[in-house]
Formats: sequence, C-alpha cells, structure tokens
Amino acid sequence: MIPPAFWAVIAGVFGLAVGSFVNVVIYRVPAGESVVSPPSRCPSCGSPVRPRHNIPVLGWLLLANAVGGIVVEYLVGVPVLAWRAELSLAEAATSSLVFLPGDGVKVIVSAVVTAAVLRGYPGIVPGSRPATSAPGGSSEPEL
Repeated sequence: MIPPAFWAVIAGVFGLAVGSFVNVVIYRVPAGESVVSPPSRCPSCGSPVRPRHNIPVLGWLLLANAVGGIVVEYLVGVPVLAWRAELSLAEAATSSLVFLPGDGVKVIVSAVVTAAVLRGYPGIVPGSRPATSAPGGSSEPEL
C-alpha cells in the first residue's frame, strides 16, 4: 500500500504546477497574449526567464537569490561543524536539521521583501529600467 504522505506530496506538486499555469493564464489572457508563446519573461524589463526559474515556488525563491545563501551555508557550515565539534559528517548534518524550518522561513521572508522592493523601486537593479526617450529624441536612458 502506498503511504498517504506520498499522495499528499504528489497532490501538492500537481497543485503547484496547475497554480503556476493558472497564474500565467491570468496574466497573459487579459493582455491578449498567448499562454504558449513567447516564453516567460520579466514583466518589468522583458528579459527572458530561464527554464529553471519556472519551477513553481522553487523558481521564485531562486529568482530572489535566497536559496543559494542557505545552500552555501549548509555546504560549508556542516563540514566545519563536524570538524570543530569532532563529530562525524552524518552527526553534524543531523544536528543541523533543527535549523531548517527557521532557515526556510528566512528564505520566504527575504524573497517576499525582495519582490516588494523590486516592485516598488524597479530601477534599483542596474540595467532593469526600461529605456526612455531623452529630450534630444535619443532612446538612451537618462542618467
């Protein structure tokens, strides 16, 4: 018999995929765009979104560059903990598991804050501001 937790995970992944597609439909159909083509792009600057960033939830966190810091922290921190505390690598990894929920909350909060800041200040990232017409008729952005 397949455990109920397996079906819960399958249902969750399916729900994320369907929700992600529905989000695309909600954004593109009222704008008169196709849901198939062109590929996903940033609504602010129009740059293409990489396929790995289209993974529901995980892609959003990767775009916020939050997960990378946690991964590096564990890849470096667990071996250092094992060395300093004279533990095996497995014992150090197991003892670090207690911090994962808090780290997950930090990732989500930082992603939400990053998204809010970028929405409020779209020109904060160099090169992301859409080009505007300069007084002389040039398409160069004003500095």
